[in-house]
Amino acid sequence: MAFEFFLEIIVHIDYKNAASKKIDTGIRNKQRNTMAGIVNYVSESYNELKNHVTWPTYAEGQRLTVIVLVFSVIFALAIWGVDTVFSDLMEAYFNWVKS
Repeated sequence: MAFEFFLEIIVHIDYKNAASKKIDTGIRNKQRNTMAGIVNYVSESYNELKNHVTWPTYAEGQRLTVIVLVFSVIFALAIWGVDTVFSDLMEAYFNWVKS
């Protein structure tokens, strides 16, 4: 979607006319085209969200949120455990090297 937005801005800029006119006029045209592109992008995004997205029910949203939270906690604990083990191993190694 973002690629289409930038492509649309590029297509609307008329390089030949901007070169033949004053630079200031070219900049103003570019700004107008950019604003029109942004407005068009927001309008199309709103339409897409309103008419083409299937939203989950409230109960399904709650269930999926709980699943994400549980797995986030599990992965956080797993990373903490691996970090603790490696930290203890590094500490033991450097104590061994020191002695």
